[in-house]
Amino acid sequence: MKPHALLTLTSLALLSAGLCPVHADTGWLQTTAGTYSFTDIENWQDGIVSGLFGDNLTSKVTLNLTFDRDWTFGENGLSFAHPGEVTFILRGYGTDRTATFASDMAWAPPATKGNLVFGSATAGQHLDIDLGGGTRTLSSTFPVSFYNTLSNGDLMLEGTANPFGFYGASALAGTGTITLRKSAGNTAMPILRIGEESGSDAGRRIASTLRLEAGTVQFYARKNGSGAEDSFGTVQLASSPKTAPGDYQGGYPVFSFRSSSKPLTVRVGTFDRVHDTLLDISANNYTLLGSAEAANAVRLLVEDGVETVGGSAGTTSCAIVPWARIAETGFAVYDAANGFRALSADTERRTISEAFEGELETEGENVYIASGVSKVEFTGQRTVVNSLATGYATVAQEVVATNGTLVVTSGAVMLDSNQRVCLRANLDFGGRRGYFTNRPGKYSELHGSVAGSSGITFGSIPLGTPQVPATYPGQGSLSVYSTGTFTGDVTIVGNVWLQSDSFLPSGNRTGDTVVDGNLRIGNAPAFTMNGLRGRGTITLNNSFNSSIVVGDNDSDADFEGNINRTGGTLAFRKIGEGTQRIGGSITLNGTLAVEKGTLLLDGDVTGTSPSVAAGAALGGAGLITGNITFAEGSSLAVAVTDGAVPCLTVNGEVTGSAGVVVSGELRDGTSACILRSDSPIAATFTATSSRIRLEKRVNNTELWVVKPDSSTVIVFR
Repeated sequence: MKPHALLTLTSLALLSAGLCPVHADTGWLQTTAGTYSFTDIENWQDGIVSGLFGDNLTSKVTLNLTFDRDWTFGENGLSFAHPGEVTFILRGYGTDRTATFASDMAWAPPATKGNLVFGSATAGQHLDIDLGGGTRTLSSTFPVSFYNTLSNGDLMLEGTANPFGFYGASALAGTGTITLRKSAGNTAMPILRIGEESGSDAGRRIASTLRLEAGTVQFYARKNGSGAEDSFGTVQLASSPKTAPGDYQGGYPVFSFRSSSKPLTVRVGTFDRVHDTLLDISANNYTLLGSAEAANAVRLLVEDGVETVGGSAGTTSCAIVPWARIAETGFAVYDAANGFRALSADTERRTISEAFEGELETEGENVYIASGVSKVEFTGQRTVVNSLATGYATVAQEVVATNGTLVVTSGAVMLDSNQRVCLRANLDFGGRRGYFTNRPGKYSELHGSVAGSSGITFGSIPLGTPQVPATYPGQGSLSVYSTGTFTGDVTIVGNVWLQSDSFLPSGNRTGDTVVDGNLRIGNAPAFTMNGLRGRGTITLNNSFNSSIVVGDNDSDADFEGNINRTGGTLAFRKIGEGTQRIGGSITLNGTLAVEKGTLLLDGDVTGTSPSVAAGAALGGAGLITGNITFAEGSSLAVAVTDGAVPCLTVNGEVTGSAGVVVSGELRDGTSACILRSDSPIAATFTATSSRIRLEKRVNNTELWVVKPDSSTVIVFR
């Protein structure tokens, strides 16, 4: 067997630290079908049981790998890459066994097929998984399945569209958390599949917490036994970090139900919606959702209950769950006995099936505009609906409120179109949060003003839709031309193209801008906001000239995402007395000005030379490619966290005069670099505390802070 180089997560950590990883020259020998002992040295090159599989392993047949004792996968784990199409089944031998994951694992075979299976449904062949008391990340581009129990830790599942599976009696016992997220830079969403049609298990507690940052959880009814019942203590509906403009695809999580001839029940203790993220519910047969009387009923039940908004069931003003939608059928209804179900098209919404101009006869209805209708015009001074939805239109649609205000009492607005939907209305959500959803087709538009007191959430339909062409930045987005008087956060979990400089909360309005999806910058001179939060992407990819202005109302905020440009001119300004941290990269070709407050940069900053005004502060642990100018009276901010001292790196010149302000606890005896440049630092820095001193070192290219040990006694004679 030829030597092979395996790049594992451990190797990546070594490389990032500037060290050379140790390559293993051992590997699995057997490439023909059969059952082999994993622990037998005869099956391994050089008699070394390494857990690594060589790059010349090309078998296209199933290999059963057995364990006759408990086993620990070490730092190399089962991280391997090979060109084969092989399925590995790892299981116990003689009696049930336990395998401990002592590290993260990755599997990315460059093949068209492949499966990795842990455990077996057969007694005596179980392979239970011990997560070693920590959080283990399992990254895979091909299916990975678990058939037996997992315990003693948390499991992070990260990958692309191939499913992770919990089959048989598999579950994460105790207080463990399962997190589903997609791999950075991939538009394909991961899948977690629970149950299978050939199984007979029922009543499983899958995990204490399920955290959905992206992708789909597929629940399968079992053909055998009396049906299936799976449960979670808490389901966190979160949002995955977006590291590229195309990453918004899969804007929010999906629950998908696959029923057979047996009933299927999923119980959730409570939904914890991070940043007001939405939920998309799909099923292979929508009529089974919420049908407790059916023999093959599908139910999604929430122990803590779900708040609904609207009138009684069976009426066109039927109460709905504003933050949930049933894919392709509209909004979701909920009751404690039956769980979630689709809004009835016949009795629980008013359908406008042809061009309409006039006033609605009844207030507070769920209004649905059919796909072939080109224009609906509400002429009343105050039109009140419970929800507003458009079908996936085949013609361009226009919805207009010409003479007054369109009040949406539930807050739910759905704009779906294969062409375009243009909503021209002064919207009022009252005390409810507004929820806009759209399915990627041609871009839709929002015009008018938006009022309310609980903020806005924008989401895009995640799965089952065509990929959005990267060549057309507006494709699949909701373009917002509206002005805003509402208060509360604006949360973006989908794709929004912002064309108005007066929509985001700022000035006398409260609330931050939370970007967990993709915010595209349109044709406005400056987008001013209070705090900027989230983990998404802000992008200028057109010929416009714009500025991002953050920190109004003296807001403090933390943004982990990226700010990019691929055209036009993009500048960045920090205003207000608060502190804004940015953890991701910033790519500009305009100015970066810290005018007030504190800006902490912990990622890479390129294309600009920051300037720091008097009374303002700049700091962080990132890399700035450009010069920094500190005005007289400005500050270098050093934010110490858990004793760790950040060091800002500059590929350029540092000039001016500034004080050094240390926040957090700087421990006695600390001596650490706080500023590093590739040329001698010309700026003058002054300590603002008598308990520290500053030193320039390494030919004046580094600025260090020193806090002497307080136990040191200095005697002056």
